[in-house]
Amino acid sequence: MKVGLGYAALFAMAAASISPAHATCLNVKQIRDTKVTDVSTIYFEMKNRKVYRNALPVACNQLKFSAFGWHARSGQVCDKQAIRLDRGGSCMLGKFEPVQQ
Repeated sequence: MKVGLGYAALFAMAAASISPAHATCLNVKQIRDTKVTDVSTIYFEMKNRKVYRNALPVACNQLKFSAFGWHARSGQVCDKQAIRLDRGGSCMLGKFEPVQQ
């Protein structure tokens, strides 16, 4: 399907542009909770109470209506990684930024 190939190419380009030395990754076992505040922002609360904000580079309108998850073979979710939406489709994360509390 043409749309699927477009998404695959987009994700491959984004993955190729990530330098592992500069990527911020969160250990998925340490994520306590997530909160979607709007279609472009997700907060990740860790078990140690640290909070990271992720500003998506492109609005993900489906976040209003769908839960999300990620494929983390390494046990981590990283900057610019794709997230899968429960109702189908996917969106790209931006950079993780620590939130001062």
